[in-house]
Amino acid sequence: MQLTDKEFDMITEIMIKIEQIKSLESDGSRVYDYSWDEPASPKDFDAFEKEHHVELPRDYKIFLSYISNGGPFVGKGLYPLHKSIAISSLSKESIIYPHMSASELQTIHDTIEKDLMKDPSLELYIGILIIGEANEDQSYALIITGEYKGQFLTINNNSDHVFNFSYNIEFLKLYSKWLDACLDEKNNKNIFNILEKDEKNLIVDYKSLDDFIFKEDILNTLETHVSLSEITQDTLKLLYKEEKDLKLKSLTLILIDKYDKEYSQTLFKQNLRALEENIFDNFVRNEMTSLDFDSEDYKILSDRLLEASHLHYEDEEVRSAYPYSLALETLCKSECFTYTILEPFLFHENPMIVEITLQFISKTIDFRSHKKGLNVLLDHSDVVIIRAVLQVLIDSTMTDEYVELFRPVLNTYQDDLLIPSYIERYLYKIKKPLDYYSEHE
Repeated sequence: MQLTDKEFDMITEIMIKIEQIKSLESDGSRVYDYSWDEPASPKDFDAFEKEHHVELPRDYKIFLSYISNGGPFVGKGLYPLHKSIAISSLSKESIIYPHMSASELQTIHDTIEKDLMKDPSLELYIGILIIGEANEDQSYALIITGEYKGQFLTINNNSDHVFNFSYNIEFLKLYSKWLDACLDEKNNKNIFNILEKDEKNLIVDYKSLDDFIFKEDILNTLETHVSLSEITQDTLKLLYKEEKDLKLKSLTLILIDKYDKEYSQTLFKQNLRALEENIFDNFVRNEMTSLDFDSEDYKILSDRLLEASHLHYEDEEVRSAYPYSLALETLCKSECFTYTILEPFLFHENPMIVEITLQFISKTIDFRSHKKGLNVLLDHSDVVIIRAVLQVLIDSTMTDEYVELFRPVLNTYQDDLLIPSYIERYLYKIKKPLDYYSEHE
């Protein structure tokens, strides 16, 4: 096969990237577990094309001939030529086309079904060669005949929207982009991101698709765009209202927030109870300080924070409390803040959250009016909490009201590195001798 200069340059570029990936694997920088097979031979092509009475798309043929007969790709990868799958005839023209909606596909299916001599499950795959797979539900294919010959598409058998086109990207360019994604650790390697569809086509896809994974990939890909047009931003707001899936709705909200914070924060407050957990955490982490809540909002927010923080603890992220520290700080600064709202955080099973809560609310309320709760905390099993409570109490008083309260604490933790020094500091503040407890047993 005679190559053009452009084709030769593209092959060279791909081979360089493959060698870069291999070198990263060999020196231990990355672990891909990728391997590329020997290229296919002219005899392989002759046999395949004669059997199916077709000529394979040139770009795909170049890949198999000069780079690898199959090989790594998103998911499980690409098949070698002899393992590619022709469900139906390849020599007839494909009836599948770009932007085909689920309803259009169903119409074609129903039309075929009326013909007793035809099987829709075969007719829909005329002219389509399956060349690889992402997973057990999603395959990669090429149109072999007809107007869209050479077009790459994904096939999802568990979705009403089975066929999804790549919008005229050449196969070699597509593969090169995937290699770029492998070399870039930060790159989101979902298929929509690699195809680099423009935002208009991505929105068209989103509206026509019924598959959750595809829709999630589209939203994640839009999130990587540097900017989105005002039309797309307005469309996202409509999609948010129409979307029924909670996680997709939440991902849409993150996109809206990127361009219209005021609008997104309004939606956030309206949907405090419903927001999917990780999106709620995202807003807690990034948006809390700029949100303005009323008293009912604060009650809902504190309930959600408590729920989310318990989930994190159950996931064994025992010290994962930073997002909640931001939220708690905002709650404490609010005019709506009350001790009752945050009391549950004082008795959280995550010591870090208890400590953060103590630090914040000690600056805004008088703890001496909540002695019962503090007595409970002083019996806590975690020494970190005992230290935090002592600090709060000692810093908030100049009287001797806690002298007897601290006695059992000192007896229990007399060998601790910090607790005896805290109590000594308290005795000094209230002008009691440092050996007060031993003298007054």
